[in-house]
Amino acid sequence: VESIQENRKKMTRRTTGLEKVNYAPDNWNIQKCDDYFEFEDNCFADIKPIQIKPRYQKGDHLWVKETFYAYGYWEKTGNLTKTGKDEYKFYDTTINRGYKGYMYESNSEKPNKILNQNDVKDGISGWFKRPSLFMPKSASHIWLACTGIRCERLQDISEQDAIDEGILKIGDRYVSYLNMS
Repeated sequence: VESIQENRKKMTRRTTGLEKVNYAPDNWNIQKCDDYFEFEDNCFADIKPIQIKPRYQKGDHLWVKETFYAYGYWEKTGNLTKTGKDEYKFYDTTINRGYKGYMYESNSEKPNKILNQNDVKDGISGWFKRPSLFMPKSASHIWLACTGIRCERLQDISEQDAIDEGILKIGDRYVSYLNMS
């Protein structure tokens, strides 16, 4: 999110659905078809080609999920979790209550008082920090436009591609994400 807001990130790579190809990438030929990519095994002719349709197409608009703050309350569902504890459901009343809207972990505007997990049992309303997994589309304040799709091997990444993916540059060096904690 930070690299998008700082206008450093302009590209994203995905490998979903390519597990078989990634196991032995030199064995596969890639061919672009109308709205999908076809991977043909160049070692074994009897192996059926793999067809992968990208999740997004050029022109699609995507919303970015991130950690956020929502105003609401928790209620027991009457069910138990896998560990045998009471299950709770969050009721988001941020918009219904007339608040100015959601607040985000990625900017400096945060609620004055943030309730924690201990407050859940009390059933009180307030601001709760919510993981990106639970962000509703209406809460997103960052939208992206898909300008193109291509299929290439990861080791073919260029320095410009790494920059477009938002890698941090400090001085004349780039930050290694492998050593970040």
